[in-house]
Amino acid sequence: MIDHSRVDARPLLALMMVLFSLPIALASTVQLNYIYVQQGNYSYQYQLMGDSVLIPQKCSSGFTDWLIYPDPRSQIGISNIQVIYSNGTAAPYIGFYSPKYASLTTPCGSVYGLYVTLGQYPPPSPYGYLEPGVNYTVKLAPGGNNITIPIPPGFSFLYALIKVVFIGPGSVVIKSPFVHPINAVKNYTEVGGFQLPVTQETIITFTPQALIYLNASGLAYASITPTYYTTVFNTGTAYLIGQPFYDVEYRGVSIASPTQLFPSQSLVRNASISSITTEPASISITPACSNLIVSGGQYSGGKLRVKVPSNVTLFLNGAPFMNLSIGSIPTGSASLGLNVLSSGISIVSLDGKLLNGTVVLSNGRSTIRPGPGVCVPPGTYSAIVVAGNYSFQLGHVNVTLLDPYITIPLFYKTSMTIKTNATTCPGSPYLLVNGERKQYGSPVSLSYVRNSSSVSLELVLDGVVLSQRDVVINGTNESIYMPVNSMKVRVTDILGFPISNYVVMIGNNLTYFDARTICIPYSASFVVVQVNGQDYVVKMAPIVHVTVLWPLTFKSIMVISSLIIIMLIAAVVAIAKKHSNEVVTV
Repeated sequence: MIDHSRVDARPLLALMMVLFSLPIALASTVQLNYIYVQQGNYSYQYQLMGDSVLIPQKCSSGFTDWLIYPDPRSQIGISNIQVIYSNGTAAPYIGFYSPKYASLTTPCGSVYGLYVTLGQYPPPSPYGYLEPGVNYTVKLAPGGNNITIPIPPGFSFLYALIKVVFIGPGSVVIKSPFVHPINAVKNYTEVGGFQLPVTQETIITFTPQALIYLNASGLAYASITPTYYTTVFNTGTAYLIGQPFYDVEYRGVSIASPTQLFPSQSLVRNASISSITTEPASISITPACSNLIVSGGQYSGGKLRVKVPSNVTLFLNGAPFMNLSIGSIPTGSASLGLNVLSSGISIVSLDGKLLNGTVVLSNGRSTIRPGPGVCVPPGTYSAIVVAGNYSFQLGHVNVTLLDPYITIPLFYKTSMTIKTNATTCPGSPYLLVNGERKQYGSPVSLSYVRNSSSVSLELVLDGVVLSQRDVVINGTNESIYMPVNSMKVRVTDILGFPISNYVVMIGNNLTYFDARTICIPYSASFVVVQVNGQDYVVKMAPIVHVTVLWPLTFKSIMVISSLIIIMLIAAVVAIAKKHSNEVVTV
């Protein structure tokens, strides 16, 4: 059996002390800005990744109606709209639209889409009492003209219509954001008998400063009509921005066909506002992280409710993960996908098998135990992995979304093929693998083996260890040779003829009967050869030769008998010859 040691808590504590001393990474900042787009029956939100967006047109014939707006509560607004034609050319859109609302119609076929430029624009109040300003006129000169519109105390600037009139040829070029042309009218007038063109261009500005370039000669002037608003309750005309941005209750007389400055706007006269409540935005965060905490909003069950605009900080497992800057959610709902793991991290062995176990990650300030619903940001961590009753301390673990697993230095299955020269030994040897008996002759399979760990192998015969090895495991298939020492045994009588019925004893248990070749335990130095109750102690050698005095083999007896007979015959012959000689002498 593999010796599965108990998991020691001390490595975990030591690792945590080291990990807590590491600096923590700063949370990233994510801008969450949207604009709402509707084309005919198509409606969707665009998440903004910069200060502009190209919106392809979705129609094939006739015309399509556009509705575009950012959240009125956000700090962004529509600065400019350009029409992109199918031949690649572009032209400014001429028509009424505000920083918070654009309603326009474009032909199909010749138009590819709209290029919308956005910029920082202060959010309007959810309601305001309108106050028309005093019209005034300023003279314009060729070249750059900075027009500054005064703001009365207690009021906020809403917009102003600027009518630029010049006599003679010329043009107006707008250089300010949130200032764009509405239309142009050209007539002719007679001056000194000459017909001169008179051009009037109507421009709308949503900022109290407007920069225009005038390319004209002769007389030119601008007629400016501003409109302001105030939030002080009084009588007059008021605009109210309703759902889905604000919950508004009011009493008053609605004005038909008001100029749309904001989405969901109602224009009323003599309004008496009862209540205006800001509706928070709802952001669906996927995946729903059980270890996610939000500062600056209410988070529960994957839903974040937050005011717009605002900034919130997302914490994962107590560490800052993301600073979320929410500038615009026009429909009151949006989604945010977190690039995190939420289904846990798999443990994989070196031979590619999924293992049951526990993972604990650390980023230097906090620890995370991955599992269902527990989110882990991709990155480099230190880790402790417990699997198969082993604990592993891993210094650098790369957690990625594509490969959510950790490989530990452990083999799920290891097969060892044992080869030896012990097949010449009498008897049936067997194996002891870490003390566990295994059958010799078949591959040995082990489970949950640490890489570079040592496995004790013993080849045993009748309880005596013939060969012993400690093998370091570094692969799934190991071929291991276990050599066994052997020696040849010769037991002969005094004439050198082999004797049978002898016993060879090695150690305490290993006994061979009439064996010509025997296997020697690796720890043995002497053998005992027993013949007819007589023990002969012999030192190990490749060939052991034992000569015994008794018993004699049949061959030895025959030889000795033959010798005795020959000797007797020789003696008889000698005696007979001697007697014959004596007779002749007489």
